[in-house]
Amino acid sequence: MKKFKTLFTVGCLALAMTACNKDTAPTTAADPATQEVQTTVADPTEEPQAPADTTAVKPEETKATEEAKPTEEVKVTEAPKETEAPKATKEAKEETAVITLADGGKTTVEGGAKDCVFLEGKAVIIQKPGNYELKGKLTDGQVRVEVTKEDKVEILFNGVDITNKNGAPFYAVSADKVIIELKKDTTNTLTDAQNYELEEGVDEPNACLFSKDDLTIKGKGALVVTGNYNNGIVTKDDLKISGGTITVKAKKNGIRGNESITIKDGTITVDAVKDGFKVSEEEDVEKGFFLMEGGTVVVDAGDDAIQAVTSVKIEDGTVTYRADGNDIKCDGTIEVKEGAMTEKTK
Repeated sequence: MKKFKTLFTVGCLALAMTACNKDTAPTTAADPATQEVQTTVADPTEEPQAPADTTAVKPEETKATEEAKPTEEVKVTEAPKETEAPKATKEAKEETAVITLADGGKTTVEGGAKDCVFLEGKAVIIQKPGNYELKGKLTDGQVRVEVTKEDKVEILFNGVDITNKNGAPFYAVSADKVIIELKKDTTNTLTDAQNYELEEGVDEPNACLFSKDDLTIKGKGALVVTGNYNNGIVTKDDLKISGGTITVKAKKNGIRGNESITIKDGTITVDAVKDGFKVSEEEDVEKGFFLMEGGTVVVDAGDDAIQAVTSVKIEDGTVTYRADGNDIKCDGTIEVKEGAMTEKTK
């Protein structure tokens, strides 16, 4: 019985303590400090939402960037591709104008710029730089080149036959350079008058094919030049021959380059009353030379076969000559490859 009372008393004490704990629990929950801590914790959870908003804006910025990309497209930089227009212009400039010679003012021009050629009586005047094809026949006329000193003219001889009864059939009055190409499998003929009608005090042109500036002859065709008045082919500057079968007959000098003559290739036959080849520049020490780097030359000269001022060099090719004067006349350097020069047998 005594033990029972003791157990009963302990149980009551336990119940009392439990009741006290329940009463204090709400006080702890209602503690303002605890609420402040909860509020403080809640605020940081809202702050991360701001970055979330920022992240949400980034896709919009990306879209804006993607929308802006067209302004950065290479198409804008492709605009310079329109600068290909100059290429087209260049191609247009290089378009060949075909000149078909005919007597009675019936010469025609096709292709190229229509204003590139001027017809003046019996004369056909090339007055713009570019490429030309010349064909047909003039029994009494002249082809002239009159462009600026900075311009180049290239002319394809395609079966040309020009005779001038009063002067030179081909006269390059002004240009930086004139290039004559002889079309393969064609024969081109230039024949001048026995007397030239020149203005008083004027002594040029003085050759059947005459150029005041640099002249180049090339190609695989044939050219026959007959100088009845004076010289056959003359340029007052540099003359270069790099191809073709060229035949020259002249009352005076056959082929003359005032500043220099360079032969790279071709077959050249000269029949001249005076010098076969002549270079006369004396003031410029870098000019006044005759240089042969290839080809075949046959000379029949009433005076010297080859005459130059500063040097004569035959590095390759062959020269067969007959000369009443010297085979080579030069006060400067003479260098001839062994076996390159052979005198014609009579």
